[in-house]
Amino acid sequence: IAGHRGTTGKTRAQPARRLLGLLHLLWNEAGLNVWWPAMEKKRNLGRIHWWLNSAAEHIIAGKVKLNSVLLAGASSETGADAKRNISRVKDAIENQTRLVVIVPLATCSTDREKSISSKLPIAGYHGIPLLEMTEAKWKAVERQFPLAVAAWRQGHRVMAIAQVDPRKEKRGPVAEVVNLALMQVTQNWIPVDSSYEQIIAHKLTAEHRGYVKPLRFDAGEDTVFPDFILLDTGKDIPMEVFGRTDEAYEARKAEKVEYYKENFGSDGWWCWNAAADT
Repeated sequence: IAGHRGTTGKTRAQPARRLLGLLHLLWNEAGLNVWWPAMEKKRNLGRIHWWLNSAAEHIIAGKVKLNSVLLAGASSETGADAKRNISRVKDAIENQTRLVVIVPLATCSTDREKSISSKLPIAGYHGIPLLEMTEAKWKAVERQFPLAVAAWRQGHRVMAIAQVDPRKEKRGPVAEVVNLALMQVTQNWIPVDSSYEQIIAHKLTAEHRGYVKPLRFDAGEDTVFPDFILLDTGKDIPMEVFGRTDEAYEARKAEKVEYYKENFGSDGWWCWNAAADT
């Protein structure tokens, strides 16, 4: 992910799905996929920055600690978070290393939609270089993460993780986006994979429940991952949201139902057949 570019100035870009796996890992290690009622109003961009950096201290990428090449969203131009970003950009330019940027996308607007094929619009940009995009890269993101892109266009919060090559220009630091992945999150920063999952996350939060959103990392699609797990019932209760009705999905749904019945009994798990629920 990070590391020296070598004599060619480039290293082989990681596939976007592996980049998303790294974001899942960091989110999981930072505990940001877990929610308890006591966390209400205690999560903001500054704390997200701190938690991600703390989690990155324990992850090695290219023989360096990930936190040494990590830029995370910062809420203040003059705060310690922005200064940390600035220092890491300076080091990366001097040492010709790549950086990993984790930031929320800026709220979608007509102007940002038009310009996104040339620069990535981000919130919490303090200390982070202008992130150069190309139309081809954005088209690839639209193909790979259609639900997250749709959520962004609908005004929902979406996190971006980008692998970038920084360089110095007269106008200041600039970074070329080499690879990009997106992940939708709720207002409480809980990842969700669909609008149906967002409904459930909001409902659980409103009902003051404790729950976790399991993250797939790089696990195969055949591995059974519940959409949520209830944590406040005395024993973990897996929750599934079935959101489609096509033939392949129905076959996979049947496998999941059988798995849950076998491992949790008939009343030890929960599901919502959202596709059939008007």
